[in-house]
Amino acid sequence: AARALVRVAHATELTVAAAVAVIVATKLYRDGRGALTELVSIALAPLPGRTLLRKLAAFFSTPPASLLPEESKDETEPLVKLPKSGIPADTLLAELAERRTQAWKALDPSGQRLSKAAPNPPGLLQELEMEIVQMAMDIFHCRTGTGALTSGGTESILVAMKAYRDWAHERRPQQRVFEAIAPITVHPAFEKAAAYFGIAMVHVPVGPDFEGDVAAVERAITANTILIIASAPQYCHGVVDPIERLALVAHDHGLPLHVDACFGGFMLPWVEKLGHPVPPFDFRVSGVTSMTADIHKYGWGAKGSSVVLFRHASIGLHANFVKNDWPGPVFAVTNIAGPRPAGVVASSWAILRSLGESGFLDTARDIMATTTFLKDGFCAIPGIEVIGNPCMTAFAIRSTDPAVDILAAADAMETRGWKMERQQSPASLHFSVMPHHAASRDRLVADLGEAVASVRGRRELSRTGMAGMYGMVAAIPDKSLVEDFLVEMMASMYANQ
Repeated sequence: AARALVRVAHATELTVAAAVAVIVATKLYRDGRGALTELVSIALAPLPGRTLLRKLAAFFSTPPASLLPEESKDETEPLVKLPKSGIPADTLLAELAERRTQAWKALDPSGQRLSKAAPNPPGLLQELEMEIVQMAMDIFHCRTGTGALTSGGTESILVAMKAYRDWAHERRPQQRVFEAIAPITVHPAFEKAAAYFGIAMVHVPVGPDFEGDVAAVERAITANTILIIASAPQYCHGVVDPIERLALVAHDHGLPLHVDACFGGFMLPWVEKLGHPVPPFDFRVSGVTSMTADIHKYGWGAKGSSVVLFRHASIGLHANFVKNDWPGPVFAVTNIAGPRPAGVVASSWAILRSLGESGFLDTARDIMATTTFLKDGFCAIPGIEVIGNPCMTAFAIRSTDPAVDILAAADAMETRGWKMERQQSPASLHFSVMPHHAASRDRLVADLGEAVASVRGRRELSRTGMAGMYGMVAAIPDKSLVEDFLVEMMASMYANQ
């Protein structure tokens, strides 16, 4: 009996081996030398178990359907463009008043009955939203597709992620696992969106220049990948990811590329026009399929206002939600939060038209002058450097001197009346430069120089204040412990106790 079991086991092994050999041979015959190289790299790579299984499963699967729609040949200029020069406030207010009056007259010729029921006529706010989206498409060179106005960057990101998940499900109905690839510097709102919509985020490292590692992105692509994400710029260090190279990778694998410009989208175009070096980042890069950008940041709009733009309407339509089979009226929205405050919509429309291209350029010119002054001043402090190669009005600094704890220097700055934004991995200080910083730039550079000098060589300061807290957090190997603590702390803040 034992010998019989051994013979059965050997026969099973041979059968399995033969089956694997046939599958491998078929794969190699179908995909050629590239498949052999990929299989060898998988076999030799020191990958964790789950990653190895994911790679092998993707290797032997049928190549997934492309997620890139056909390029539209019908490029058109936006119906409403950002004005070249700013429009005076009185003119804008008069235009809004007239449009409001005409909208009510179209609904109620008497101009009395309906206008008492609501302060704003139906349709007018939708017109303003459409014009905001059109002006954003003009700024980012989007000549096809669609877009929507949202309540902020997080919602814009949620809308984009939802659209890509549903688009992937339409193109690949058999797919059950959805993955999106992004550098570790991508905004946490993408993690939030992924958690909401059942998408797995696959993070890749950044290089020494703090740009997303293009080779790592390509290695991370599997049959489950539905999206590649890049930042222009990423918030942490103000560095723009290599959008053009990532677009080539995305195109080669039939994948869409989303560019998150929530932070700096309404600053980068003007910095570029002023002659500063800015790598291509918007819809002029053919592989970019969508963008997000916040008007309430460097667009100077009221909080919260943001846009999400899609190159292809076939993808963008999946951002919408419609419900018709219920007893109430037809329910259709282009975002997640639903109606936006009228004041935010009107003010976003007004600020874009009030500034115009000339106003944005003037503001960008002034802030870039302050930014350059601060970066030069900080780098003149011994042991301090700017991280990476930021190209707009945001950057981060760190210490290159082991005797200087940059987080301890931040504590020293706060005793001088400054509020500092601390970061980790690596320890650094973030600066988002605004117009009012021009008046205090000399004192800021001088105070930071004094703060660095006061902490140099004083290692005990790394164990106190916020520097000590950040150091303690960095030393905890399991980051989920910190996350669990913060979740409980936030819940307790609003608890009825």
